[in-house]
Amino acid sequence: MKVSIFTSTIADGNMSYKFGTREEVDKNHARFFKKYGVNPSRIVYMEQVHGDRIGVVKRPQLRKKTDGLITNTPNLWLAVYHADCIPLFFYT
Repeated sequence: MKVSIFTSTIADGNMSYKFGTREEVDKNHARFFKKYGVNPSRIVYMEQVHGDRIGVVKRPQLRKKTDGLITNTPNLWLAVYHADCIPLFFYT
């Protein structure tokens, strides 16, 4: 199994729906994921709440009110937004 980690930069444009229109952010997401060969329909997003909840996911979806994601589903991409927090990635 291969683990890949990508991070956006300012050059990729705004990635947050909190600070841009849905159209703008969707376009930036599509361009970013295409750059890395990621199928956007295989991405799991989460709505972080700065708590201690972990979401176990088996399919692409938006997990609400969670701060971590776990999966054992092949080819499922887990997406995390972070600003002043450090994202941690574990693979076993």
